[in-house]
Amino acid sequence: MKLEFLYTDESYKEKIKDIKIGDSVTLSHTNESNLYIFSYEIKGENSDGAKLLSDIKIQVYKVIDKEKCFLIGDGASEYYNKQLYPLYNQFERGLRQVIALSAVRDGKEKTKQLARELEGLDFGEIYKALFTSQDFWDNFKKIKRDEILSKKDLIAKISAFEEKTLWDEMFTKDFPFLPDNFDKIRRRRNDIMHAHNISYEDYKSSKKLVEKANLELKRISEQILCDEIISPNISDVFAILEGISKFTQECVDPNSNLNKTLNLITSFFVNLAKEDSNG
Repeated sequence: MKLEFLYTDESYKEKIKDIKIGDSVTLSHTNESNLYIFSYEIKGENSDGAKLLSDIKIQVYKVIDKEKCFLIGDGASEYYNKQLYPLYNQFERGLRQVIALSAVRDGKEKTKQLARELEGLDFGEIYKALFTSQDFWDNFKKIKRDEILSKKDLIAKISAFEEKTLWDEMFTKDFPFLPDNFDKIRRRRNDIMHAHNISYEDYKSSKKLVEKANLELKRISEQILCDEIISPNISDVFAILEGISKFTQECVDPNSNLNKTLNLITSFFVNLAKEDSNG
């Protein structure tokens, strides 16, 4: 892994000379066509090496002239990207799965419509569809702009407005983590998808956030299946399974991972229901 900086002149050498880099890191300098490049390199690609390069970057930024310095390679951020990308990929797929399962469960047309359109929506549009209320915003916009209110009174007035989101309508139980953190997840996800350079601390907090979100999606998915599919009435079980199968055929790309996952879930519970009915 390598950390590379481009500098406008050779004055950087005096500035970085006291930076402690350890025996495992190699510092090198190149100057071609008056392009002054200095780099820190460490063998291998692992979390310890990435953290070491991240720490060095912090030290460099403390001593150099930021107007003259440009970061042109950040192996640590690239490593963090590779580690986080599968987790955010899992999150997006898990979210689609939960919405598809919920669409079949509640039978509401607007939930089904969202499930059909989900593949083409960006994260901002998903946030708006799931976690905002048009009625709430209509009431909010009715607040007179020329009405002078204290912060306390304004908060009280806004708090009095009912906010019923599609997310609330989809589930009978309270799952607050995703609506409370979705915008943060969106921003962290964009950092990864757009290959932004991130610090070690950003990596840790991003990893913790998306892992918790994935666990929440898994919990919601299991709750949907347990509440609606594990039924004492076997005929109800088959009816719901039939609904999932029909929805999958009509609305989900047959080659997508979501379709494969739903088919696996359906097959599993069909076999389970048959065992229960025979036993």
